[in-house]
Amino acid sequence: MSFLKNLFYKLIETTWSVIIVDNSIDGLLDGEVMKFHMVKHNYRDRWFADPFVLDVTNDTIELLVEEFYNPINRGRISKMIVDRHSYELLSLKTVLELDTHLSFPFIIRVNGKVYFCPENTEGNEWSVYEYDDKSSSCKKVKVLYQGHLADAVPFCYRGHKLMTATTYPNDNGSQIDVYELNEGDGEYHKFQTFFFNKKIGRNAGNVFEYKGQLYRPAQECDLCYGHALSIQRIIYKYGKMHFEEIKQLKSPDKFHILGIHTLNSYKDVVASDATVYTYPFFGSLLYFLKSIL
Repeated sequence: MSFLKNLFYKLIETTWSVIIVDNSIDGLLDGEVMKFHMVKHNYRDRWFADPFVLDVTNDTIELLVEEFYNPINRGRISKMIVDRHSYELLSLKTVLELDTHLSFPFIIRVNGKVYFCPENTEGNEWSVYEYDDKSSSCKKVKVLYQGHLADAVPFCYRGHKLMTATTYPNDNGSQIDVYELNEGDGEYHKFQTFFFNKKIGRNAGNVFEYKGQLYRPAQECDLCYGHALSIQRIIYKYGKMHFEEIKQLKSPDKFHILGIHTLNSYKDVVASDATVYTYPFFGSLLYFLKSIL
Protein backbone atom coordinates (compact mmCIF):
# COMPACT_ATOMS: atom_id res chain seq x y z
CA MET A 1 0.00 0.00 0.00
CA SER A 2 2.84 2.36 0.85
CA PHE A 3 4.42 1.65 -2.56
CA LEU A 4 1.17 2.40 -4.40
CA LYS A 5 0.66 5.60 -2.44
CA ASN A 6 4.19 6.80 -3.20
CA LEU A 7 3.73 5.88 -6.88
CA PHE A 8 0.46 7.84 -7.04
CA TYR A 9 2.04 10.99 -5.65
CA LYS A 10 5.02 10.57 -7.96
CA LEU A 11 2.76 10.34 -11.03
CA ILE A 12 0.79 13.49 -10.11
CA GLU A 13 3.95 15.45 -9.33
CA THR A 14 3.99 19.03 -10.59
CA THR A 15 6.41 21.89 -10.83
CA TRP A 16 5.93 25.61 -11.52
CA SER A 17 6.71 27.83 -14.48
CA VAL A 18 6.43 31.60 -14.94
CA ILE A 19 4.30 32.58 -17.93
CA ILE A 20 3.71 35.84 -19.80
CA VAL A 21 0.08 36.20 -20.88
CA ASP A 22 -0.83 37.66 -24.28
CA ASN A 23 -4.30 38.74 -23.12
CA SER A 24 -5.07 41.80 -21.03
CA ILE A 25 -6.88 41.21 -17.75
CA ASP A 26 -9.96 42.90 -19.25
CA GLY A 27 -9.78 40.49 -22.17
CA LEU A 28 -9.60 37.48 -19.87
CA LEU A 29 -12.61 38.66 -17.91
CA ASP A 30 -14.49 39.39 -21.12
CA GLY A 31 -14.17 35.73 -22.07
CA GLU A 32 -11.04 35.51 -24.21
CA VAL A 33 -9.20 32.19 -24.18
CA MET A 34 -5.93 32.61 -22.30
CA LYS A 35 -2.85 32.60 -24.53
CA PHE A 36 0.60 32.67 -23.00
CA HIS A 37 4.31 31.93 -23.34
CA MET A 38 6.34 30.01 -20.78
CA VAL A 39 9.59 31.66 -19.74
CA LYS A 40 12.37 29.50 -21.19
CA HIS A 41 15.41 28.58 -19.10
CA ASN A 42 17.94 25.76 -18.72
CA TYR A 43 17.86 25.36 -14.94
CA ARG A 44 17.12 21.85 -13.63
CA ASP A 45 17.76 22.47 -9.94
CA ARG A 46 15.07 25.11 -9.34
CA TRP A 47 11.66 26.36 -10.40
CA PHE A 48 9.97 29.76 -10.49
CA ALA A 49 6.57 31.01 -9.34
CA ASP A 50 4.64 34.03 -7.97
CA PRO A 51 5.78 36.61 -10.57
CA PHE A 52 5.22 40.33 -9.99
CA VAL A 53 6.16 42.79 -12.75
CA LEU A 54 8.93 45.20 -11.77
CA ASP A 55 9.36 47.05 -15.05
CA VAL A 56 8.83 46.74 -18.79
CA THR A 57 10.81 48.04 -21.78
CA ASN A 58 10.40 47.47 -25.50
CA ASP A 59 12.75 44.49 -25.27
CA THR A 60 12.57 43.11 -21.73
CA ILE A 61 10.25 42.27 -18.85
CA GLU A 62 11.65 42.48 -15.32
CA LEU A 63 10.01 40.36 -12.64
CA LEU A 64 10.33 39.66 -8.95
CA VAL A 65 9.66 35.96 -8.44
CA GLU A 66 9.84 33.14 -5.98
CA GLU A 67 12.87 31.08 -6.95
CA PHE A 68 12.62 27.69 -5.27
CA TYR A 69 16.18 26.38 -5.16
CA ASN A 70 16.24 22.61 -4.65
CA PRO A 71 19.69 22.33 -2.97
CA ILE A 72 18.47 24.46 -0.04
CA ASN A 73 14.84 23.22 -0.25
CA ARG A 74 13.26 26.65 0.13
CA GLY A 75 12.28 29.70 -1.83
CA ARG A 76 14.08 33.01 -2.15
CA ILE A 77 13.15 36.24 -3.92
CA SER A 78 14.95 36.83 -7.20
CA LYS A 79 14.94 39.30 -10.07
CA MET A 80 14.28 37.73 -13.44
CA ILE A 81 14.86 39.56 -16.73
CA VAL A 82 13.02 38.02 -19.67
CA ASP A 83 13.40 38.75 -23.38
CA ARG A 84 10.06 40.21 -24.47
CA HIS A 85 10.26 38.66 -27.95
CA SER A 86 11.74 35.19 -27.39
CA TYR A 87 10.56 34.81 -23.74
CA GLU A 88 13.99 33.48 -22.81
CA LEU A 89 15.47 34.12 -19.37
CA LEU A 90 18.27 36.63 -19.87
CA SER A 91 19.47 37.00 -16.28
CA LEU A 92 18.66 35.93 -12.75
CA LYS A 93 19.81 37.49 -9.49
CA THR A 94 18.92 36.77 -5.88
CA VAL A 95 17.40 39.84 -4.22
CA LEU A 96 16.51 38.42 -0.79
CA GLU A 97 17.48 35.12 0.80
CA LEU A 98 16.83 34.19 4.45
CA ASP A 99 16.99 31.00 6.50
CA THR A 100 13.22 30.71 5.99
CA HIS A 101 11.12 30.04 2.90
CA LEU A 102 10.15 33.19 0.95
CA SER A 103 7.57 33.60 -1.80
CA PHE A 104 4.90 35.95 -3.22
CA PRO A 105 6.96 39.20 -3.42
CA PHE A 106 4.04 41.66 -3.55
CA ILE A 107 5.24 44.97 -5.04
CA ILE A 108 4.23 48.43 -3.73
CA ARG A 109 5.17 51.69 -5.44
CA VAL A 110 5.23 54.91 -3.38
CA ASN A 111 6.64 58.31 -4.46
CA GLY A 112 8.89 56.82 -7.12
CA LYS A 113 10.27 54.12 -4.83
CA VAL A 114 9.67 50.38 -5.11
CA TYR A 115 8.98 48.19 -2.09
CA PHE A 116 7.98 44.55 -1.79
CA CYS A 117 6.42 42.43 0.95
CA PRO A 118 7.30 38.72 0.63
CA GLU A 119 5.43 35.92 2.30
CA ASN A 120 7.54 34.68 5.23
CA THR A 121 5.26 32.47 7.31
CA GLU A 122 8.19 30.42 8.60
CA GLY A 123 9.74 33.62 9.93
CA ASN A 124 6.44 34.52 11.64
CA GLU A 125 6.35 38.01 10.13
CA TRP A 126 5.17 40.04 7.16
CA SER A 127 7.68 42.80 6.43
CA VAL A 128 8.27 45.48 3.82
CA TYR A 129 11.60 45.82 1.99
CA GLU A 130 12.84 48.74 -0.09
CA TYR A 131 14.15 47.59 -3.47
CA ASP A 132 17.24 49.15 -5.06
CA ASP A 133 17.09 48.70 -8.83
CA LYS A 134 20.72 49.68 -9.46
CA SER A 135 22.11 46.87 -7.30
CA SER A 136 19.09 44.53 -7.50
CA SER A 137 19.20 44.36 -3.72
CA CYS A 138 16.91 45.38 -0.86
CA LYS A 139 16.86 46.53 2.74
CA LYS A 140 14.30 45.77 5.40
CA VAL A 141 12.18 48.77 6.34
CA LYS A 142 9.63 47.54 8.84
CA VAL A 143 7.65 44.60 10.17
CA LEU A 144 4.01 45.27 9.24
CA TYR A 145 2.52 42.22 10.97
CA GLN A 146 3.93 39.76 13.49
CA GLY A 147 2.45 36.35 12.76
CA HIS A 148 1.75 33.78 10.04
CA LEU A 149 0.26 35.37 6.92
CA ALA A 150 -0.02 33.57 3.58
CA ASP A 151 0.10 35.65 0.36
CA ALA A 152 -0.88 38.96 1.94
CA VAL A 153 -2.23 41.64 -0.43
CA PRO A 154 -2.58 45.29 0.67
CA PHE A 155 -4.93 47.63 -1.20
CA CYS A 156 -6.94 50.82 -0.73
CA TYR A 157 -10.74 50.85 -0.70
CA ARG A 158 -12.76 54.04 -0.20
CA GLY A 159 -9.96 55.71 1.70
CA HIS A 160 -9.24 52.69 3.90
CA LYS A 161 -5.85 50.96 3.78
CA LEU A 162 -6.75 47.30 3.88
CA MET A 163 -4.98 43.97 3.54
CA THR A 164 -6.30 40.46 2.96
CA ALA A 165 -4.46 37.25 3.85
CA THR A 166 -4.99 33.69 5.00
CA THR A 167 -3.45 31.84 7.92
CA TYR A 168 -2.66 28.22 8.72
CA PRO A 169 -4.54 25.82 8.91
CA ASN A 170 -7.00 27.67 6.63
CA ASP A 171 -4.42 29.13 4.23
CA ASN A 172 -5.75 27.06 1.30
CA GLY A 173 -9.33 26.95 2.53
CA SER A 174 -12.66 28.71 2.36
CA GLN A 175 -11.99 31.91 4.27
CA ILE A 176 -10.11 35.17 3.94
CA ASP A 177 -9.12 37.54 6.75
CA VAL A 178 -9.39 41.30 6.29
CA TYR A 179 -7.06 43.72 8.09
CA GLU A 180 -6.89 47.52 8.27
CA LEU A 181 -3.79 49.65 8.73
CA ASN A 182 -3.72 51.58 11.99
CA GLU A 183 -2.09 54.93 11.25
CA GLY A 184 -1.17 55.27 14.92
CA ASP A 185 1.11 52.25 15.26
CA GLY A 186 1.65 51.69 11.52
CA GLU A 187 0.57 48.04 11.74
CA TYR A 188 -2.31 46.00 10.33
CA HIS A 189 -5.06 44.71 12.62
CA LYS A 190 -7.65 42.08 11.71
CA PHE A 191 -11.28 43.20 11.82
CA GLN A 192 -13.15 40.58 9.79
CA THR A 193 -13.13 37.02 8.47
CA PHE A 194 -15.14 36.32 5.32
CA PHE A 195 -16.31 32.76 4.55
CA PHE A 196 -16.90 31.17 1.14
CA ASN A 197 -18.82 27.98 0.32
CA LYS A 198 -15.74 26.52 -1.40
CA LYS A 199 -11.96 26.73 -1.13
CA ILE A 200 -11.32 30.07 -2.84
CA GLY A 201 -9.94 32.10 0.05
CA ARG A 202 -6.22 32.42 -0.63
CA ASN A 203 -4.95 35.46 -2.55
CA ALA A 204 -3.41 35.01 -6.00
CA GLY A 205 -2.19 38.50 -6.96
CA ASN A 206 -2.74 42.22 -6.74
CA VAL A 207 -6.18 43.86 -6.65
CA PHE A 208 -7.16 45.41 -9.98
CA GLU A 209 -9.94 47.55 -11.46
CA TYR A 210 -12.32 46.22 -14.09
CA LYS A 211 -15.24 48.27 -15.46
CA GLY A 212 -15.09 50.69 -12.55
CA GLN A 213 -15.03 48.11 -9.75
CA LEU A 214 -12.28 46.43 -7.76
CA TYR A 215 -11.53 42.72 -8.06
CA ARG A 216 -9.09 40.32 -6.52
CA PRO A 217 -7.67 37.10 -7.97
CA ALA A 218 -7.80 34.17 -5.56
CA GLN A 219 -6.71 30.54 -5.67
CA GLU A 220 -9.28 27.83 -6.23
CA CYS A 221 -8.07 24.88 -4.16
CA ASP A 222 -11.14 22.61 -4.22
CA LEU A 223 -9.44 20.01 -6.42
CA CYS A 224 -5.90 20.79 -5.28
CA TYR A 225 -3.50 23.66 -4.65
CA GLY A 226 -2.63 25.49 -7.87
CA HIS A 227 -5.69 24.30 -9.78
CA ALA A 228 -7.39 27.52 -10.99
CA LEU A 229 -7.97 31.23 -10.37
CA SER A 230 -11.13 32.67 -8.86
CA ILE A 231 -11.83 36.29 -9.83
CA GLN A 232 -13.87 38.03 -7.13
CA ARG A 233 -15.65 41.39 -7.02
CA ILE A 234 -14.87 43.38 -3.87
CA ILE A 235 -17.97 44.85 -2.23
CA TYR A 236 -18.52 46.85 0.95
CA LYS A 237 -21.98 46.64 2.50
CA TYR A 238 -23.56 46.55 5.93
CA GLY A 239 -20.26 47.59 7.47
CA LYS A 240 -18.41 44.54 6.14
CA MET A 241 -16.26 43.52 3.17
CA HIS A 242 -17.75 40.97 0.78
CA PHE A 243 -16.10 38.99 -2.02
CA GLU A 244 -18.27 37.68 -4.87
CA GLU A 245 -16.84 35.24 -7.40
CA ILE A 246 -17.67 36.22 -10.99
CA LYS A 247 -15.37 33.95 -12.99
CA GLN A 248 -12.80 31.19 -12.83
CA LEU A 249 -9.71 31.06 -15.05
CA LYS A 250 -8.53 27.52 -15.72
CA SER A 251 -5.74 25.87 -17.66
CA PRO A 252 -6.11 26.26 -21.43
CA ASP A 253 -3.92 23.15 -21.86
CA LYS A 254 -5.29 20.48 -19.54
CA PHE A 255 -2.91 17.80 -20.80
CA HIS A 256 0.33 19.57 -19.84
CA ILE A 257 -0.82 22.13 -17.26
CA LEU A 258 -2.86 21.39 -14.16
CA GLY A 259 -3.76 25.01 -13.44
CA ILE A 260 -3.02 28.72 -13.30
CA HIS A 261 -1.74 29.92 -9.96
CA THR A 262 -1.38 33.74 -9.86
CA LEU A 263 -2.27 36.84 -11.90
CA ASN A 264 -0.54 40.22 -11.89
CA SER A 265 -0.27 43.13 -14.29
CA TYR A 266 1.83 46.28 -14.70
CA LYS A 267 2.44 48.51 -17.74
CA ASP A 268 0.07 46.38 -19.82
CA VAL A 269 2.08 43.20 -19.21
CA VAL A 270 0.26 40.31 -17.52
CA ALA A 271 2.38 37.77 -15.66
CA SER A 272 1.24 34.50 -14.17
CA ASP A 273 2.54 31.04 -13.38
CA ALA A 274 1.43 27.59 -14.41
CA THR A 275 1.27 24.35 -12.44
CA VAL A 276 2.99 21.97 -14.87
CA TYR A 277 2.73 18.17 -14.84
CA THR A 278 6.03 16.32 -14.53
CA TYR A 279 4.38 13.30 -16.19
CA PRO A 280 1.59 14.79 -18.35
CA PHE A 281 -0.15 11.57 -19.40
CA PHE A 282 -0.48 10.11 -15.92
CA GLY A 283 -0.93 13.44 -14.13
CA SER A 284 -3.71 14.71 -16.38
CA LEU A 285 -5.49 11.32 -16.30
CA LEU A 286 -5.35 10.93 -12.52
CA TYR A 287 -6.48 14.50 -11.83
CA PHE A 288 -9.33 14.08 -14.32
CA LEU A 289 -10.45 10.96 -12.47
CA LYS A 290 -10.16 12.79 -9.15
CA SER A 291 -12.31 15.66 -10.47
CA ILE A 292 -15.22 13.36 -11.44
CA LEU A 293 -15.13 10.99 -8.46
